[in-house]
Amino acid sequence: MKKALLPILALILALGLTLPMASPATAHGFPGHTILLVAGQHEEVGNVQVWYDGVNLHVKYNITAAGWQLIETHLAVATNIADVPQNNNGNPKVGQFPYAEPDGDYTIPLVTASHNWAPVTNLVIAAHAVVRYTGPCGEVREETAWGMGRYCDGHDWVYSIPFGGKSWAEYFEYLVH
Repeated sequence: MKKALLPILALILALGLTLPMASPATAHGFPGHTILLVAGQHEEVGNVQVWYDGVNLHVKYNITAAGWQLIETHLAVATNIADVPQNNNGNPKVGQFPYAEPDGDYTIPLVTASHNWAPVTNLVIAAHAVVRYTGPCGEVREETAWGMGRYCDGHDWVYSIPFGGKSWAEYFEYLVH
């Protein structure tokens, strides 16, 4: 009996070592998207990952550039850009965004008393951050950062969209599926 089990266990172990591990953006078999986190209009300091696990929408801010750190994050998620807090000129009002986490790690239920983002709902996501750079000689500066750029949704390139105002702020869309 023990001799028969040993080859089976060895096979299971070998298969486990060769199978790819799922990243957070593809966990549970649901596709995710990653868009750049851009500071000061031009400096890529990290990314923003968005994925759906069947129950919750997840948004994760990641700093990947040396010397940078997250100070604060603000997030707005809606089904229409008009539902994202903005002033009369069309500039986002990040202080009124409904979500704020210092570490930039959000888990938002798709169904609550205030919204129902069922699968196949197109969401508008405005991902804002304040980031700080500390240079090798001790210089320090803070910048505003936005989730912006482009990503492939599996079929086409999806581009971030500028808000209607005069700021450089942008938002992007995510299809819950």
